[in-house]
Amino acid sequence: MALQVRTRLTPSYDWKSILVEDITGTGITGYGNNQDPVNFRELSDIVSIRLELTSPSLITTIIDITGGTLTTFKTTLQYTVTNLALGYLIDEPIEDGIWTVVYTPFFSNDSVINLSATTPNTSLTYLTSNKTSFINATKLIRIAGTVYSNILSNIKNTVTPTTSILSTDVTQTSMTGSQYYVGIGTTGYTPIAREIKECLDAKVADLSVCDCGCLEFQTIKLVNMYLLYDAMFDNCVANNVTKAQQIFDLLTTYCDKDCGCNS
Repeated sequence: MALQVRTRLTPSYDWKSILVEDITGTGITGYGNNQDPVNFRELSDIVSIRLELTSPSLITTIIDITGGTLTTFKTTLQYTVTNLALGYLIDEPIEDGIWTVVYTPFFSNDSVINLSATTPNTSLTYLTSNKTSFINATKLIRIAGTVYSNILSNIKNTVTPTTSILSTDVTQTSMTGSQYYVGIGTTGYTPIAREIKECLDAKVADLSVCDCGCLEFQTIKLVNMYLLYDAMFDNCVANNVTKAQQIFDLLTTYCDKDCGCNS
C-alpha cells in the first residue's frame, strides 16, 4: 500500500491559533513498515515537516518543524501555529476567512534510488522499478542547500517505458537517493470565523429580550444560520472548500444586517 497522510485542523476558541494534528494513524494507509517502499514510511522515518499556511488574503507563511520540535511532534502528533508565527501581534486574532494548510512530512529513502535531471532540469527521471518510492509524493528536498520543490506531475515516459518522470516547479540537479528527501503532503482547510460567531451569539442575546410578534420566525432563521455555521466546518473537513467559502460569504452577509424583527 501507499502512505496517505491526513490532518485535522482546529482553530482555538479565541481565534488566535490553529492546532494541526497528524491523524494518519497506522492503519492500511498509515505509517508503518508495510507501506511502499517498505521500511521507509514509518513515523520514525520522518526527517522534517513543512507547514504552509495561506490566509484568505493569500499571504503564505512557511513553518519548518525540525530538531527537538520534530521529536516532540512525533510523540504528540500535534503542533500549534500561533498568531505570532503568522505575523500577528500577541493579542491579535487571526484573519477571518477560509485558511489553507499544506502539511508535508519528508522521509528518508533508499540510497540507491537515483533521480536524473533532464532538459529542462525541472524534469527528473527514475527507473519505473522504483515507482513505489514516489507514490503520492508531493515535494522533494535536495539536502545540499535545502532546496525545496513541488512535484507537479508524476508520469510514465511513453518513449522509454522503463523510466518515469517527476515534473517539479524548481530546477533540480541529478541526485542519488542519499541526496534528497521525499515529501508526502496533504492540503486541508479551516474557517476562522470570529466575527460570524460573535454576531450569531449577539443575535441570540438580542432575541432573548425581543418583544415582537416575529420572534418564532427569527429564532428558526437563526437556528438555520447556526446549522450553516457547522456545515462550513464540515465542508472544510471534507475538502469542499468552494462550498465552505459560499457558506462563509452567506453568513457574513447575514451578519451585516441589523438584529431585530426586520433582520
